[in-house]
Amino acid sequence: MSHSEIQHEICSFIEKELLNDDSISLKPETPLLELGILDSLKMTELVAFIEQHYQISLMPEDISPAYFNHLVSISKLVVERIQQGKNAAA
Repeated sequence: MSHSEIQHEICSFIEKELLNDDSISLKPETPLLELGILDSLKMTELVAFIEQHYQISLMPEDISPAYFNHLVSISKLVVERIQQGKNAAA
């Protein structure tokens, strides 16, 4: 699965499940935390989606503003964890 596919899936989840405002259109660099799109409860829901959908485990240190500020950083984190899982299984 490519970085852009993961980014699109995460964007779709946020727009459909977490956004209460149809007027907001997410872009790859939209500041999710600064705009209040993600708060602590919504981040928990997003983490659960990511872990279930991509069959990965995120560490507590992964759940930080550095990774969850925008779609680019979230999808990069997911790709890294998927690769780590593949390397561990090899």
